[in-house]
Amino acid sequence: MLKTTEQRLTAIRQWLKERNIDALFVPREDEYLGEYVPSHNERLFWLTGFTGSAGAAVITQDKAAIFVDGRYTVQVTKQVSADHFEYRHLIEEPALEWLKSQLSKNSRVAIDPRMHSSSWLGMAQEQLADALELKILESNPIDEIWHDRPEPIISDVRLMPTDAVGQTSENKRKQIAELIRSQGADSVVITALDSICWLLNIRGLDVSRLPVLLSHVILHSDASVEFFLDSARLPQDFNSHVGPNVTVHHPESLQSRIEVLIGKQVILDPSTSNAWFKLILQNTGAHVVHWWEI
Repeated sequence: MLKTTEQRLTAIRQWLKERNIDALFVPREDEYLGEYVPSHNERLFWLTGFTGSAGAAVITQDKAAIFVDGRYTVQVTKQVSADHFEYRHLIEEPALEWLKSQLSKNSRVAIDPRMHSSSWLGMAQEQLADALELKILESNPIDEIWHDRPEPIISDVRLMPTDAVGQTSENKRKQIAELIRSQGADSVVITALDSICWLLNIRGLDVSRLPVLLSHVILHSDASVEFFLDSARLPQDFNSHVGPNVTVHHPESLQSRIEVLIGKQVILDPSTSNAWFKLILQNTGAHVVHWWEI
């Protein structure tokens, strides 16, 4: 077990060295990009001890820095050791600028695209062009070395009655499908957890302080839905609750189902969806339509 910050930094640096990578970028966000992060996804906390709601860390072979905004200038000094991390301002001293000042030209900076929004990745690629190389990871190094990682919270799936939410899930899906067709698109990938729960008239407690379920949805122009959640979690009357044309897939099949969308026009919100979705869609040969283009 890696019990101390020093041990964890050493493990990260060994990981970097073995892969000829010069730095790792660790944001506070998880793959759902929400304000609240479940304990099993608190990667920044695991690495640094910082518990604030906004922040990032960068680790190189000989330095490390943590970036927080003005709300946490005192808190960060109490939670994160100055022996291991420099304290930097998230807005006034952005992490990407710090990296450019610390690393030589063409150094490689690793990111997990699931932890950043699609719009952030576009900005980062533009900002680092001709300076540093972004290395897009297929797996997260913290997940590989976090051996005492908490188990995810598996909450009950609550089915919301129509009189409590005002409209059936089937009617909602049909209305959105009409909007998809009106824009000449084939599908929309929905990643915002509150939107998914609204769409299917369900609630859960997978994330502290939020009535949501950790899940994803692909909604097609024919109003059919692919819902990515372990089916073992669903109550017996889920199918009758949501209505026809809702297919439940295990979360591990998300990539393979996205790859079926080859050649399709797929709507994606680059500010709420992580960059992994756009990369997979583009590699598949789908045409990504940003919501602002609609």
